[in-house]
Amino acid sequence: MAKNPISVDAKTPDARVHGGHRARMKEKLMLFGDQIFDDHELLEMLLYHAIPMRDTNPIAHRLLAVFGSIEGVFSATKEELITVEGVKEKTAELILAAGKIGDYPFFCKQNTTKYNTHALLGRYFVQLFSGMTKTATYMMMLTNSMELIATEKVVDGDLYICQKHTKEMIVSALKHGAALVILAHNHPNGPCYDTQDDHFALNFIRASFQNTGIYFIENYVVSGSGYSSSMGQIDALHFSQTPEVEQFLREKEIMPDVYVAVQP
Repeated sequence: MAKNPISVDAKTPDARVHGGHRARMKEKLMLFGDQIFDDHELLEMLLYHAIPMRDTNPIAHRLLAVFGSIEGVFSATKEELITVEGVKEKTAELILAAGKIGDYPFFCKQNTTKYNTHALLGRYFVQLFSGMTKTATYMMMLTNSMELIATEKVVDGDLYICQKHTKEMIVSALKHGAALVILAHNHPNGPCYDTQDDHFALNFIRASFQNTGIYFIENYVVSGSGYSSSMGQIDALHFSQTPEVEQFLREKEIMPDVYVAVQP
């Protein structure tokens, strides 16, 4: 049965390239410098030089979502960069060259956002999957205060395929020193909620993580500009590591299991 949308305020990338947008962005940079821009806007402008005829805003959002910060983007390898939707070899080479310029504040604004609410996570994943036309599954790795460590693509496919790569997921989470993990996958053509196959895969993945000391706390489904979570399918954790985790779990208990539309 279809779920009723609840609107929330958010800023998401516009899929259209507005006339004169690039010229206006460059003019603002020349007049006011980089301090008036967000990290994704600075990265968007850098990508103009490698991607002349395409909206680079969604690609900039995806790069920041995957690597956690602008510093993470410039520290990534070519092989890691080209796994991001919209990043080809020429674009990856430009980012690598820019990253070698030096350790400037322009490249090193730290991302200290705590992703401890469903609204923040929903916006994050809607931005991450923006413009993607094929199904993919990502794993978000967090500290025990729910600060982002890294986000990695697990597979080009849904959770049913993802469960076959659970061992690799656990190894990666341990390598990154993650305390918590969250999964997200997209349904480009709907529905914006879990299927029966998703539920089976989630139970398998959760059971696999149980003995690692890393807590798998949530799964999100994204379709277009909307998202839903698996609240009610994943049991509440019987532990309290930090106030941030407590807040997230309390919100999980009181929020209805609904489709949420993220408005531009």
